[in-house]
Amino acid sequence: MELIDKFLNCFSNIEFTVCSEKKKKAHQLSIESVAIGEREINRMLNEAKRNLARIRKLHKSGKASGEEVLDYEWRVHELEEELVKFRESQNFDDLSDLGGETL
Repeated sequence: MELIDKFLNCFSNIEFTVCSEKKKKAHQLSIESVAIGEREINRMLNEAKRNLARIRKLHKSGKASGEEVLDYEWRVHELEEELVKFRESQNFDDLSDLGGETL
């Protein structure tokens, strides 16, 4: 505390007012941004499902390997998980323009 006392003695005519900083709320995405993000993930998921159906048909005709089918299945699985995580990460409780309703 010696250093602080020396500093304060040098500037005895100055008063310091300490104010607590207001806590900032975590940044939330707007409803439009959330809708666009979810729509994009859904679009990618639908495309991956179409590709999976196409590769399964090719596999049945012997033109694609089982490993390729597994790769496409894994991609569909990843996108489904990403969509679930995206939906869980959105918190609509604090949006005042919804009147307290949750989606």
